[in-house]
Amino acid sequence: MTEILDDMLCFKKHDIDVTNISFNRLENEIENGNISGDEDDVLEIVDNLIETFKKMKENFEAGILPIPEKMD
Repeated sequence: MTEILDDMLCFKKHDIDVTNISFNRLENEIENGNISGDEDDVLEIVDNLIETFKKMKENFEAGILPIPEKMD
């Protein structure tokens, strides 16, 4: 979680909007019975978020305006 918070603070400092990132997909998958929503599922979602933020940060540092994929 520290890595996610650090990235979010970096994005805020540089006025990069990450408010469209949500966990709707996780909720939908649980409601549809596709996943159980157990700890392993949540950790996978967190890992995916870390990877997304990492790519966004790398793009920013390379001078490319990061536009996150919609994560519904």
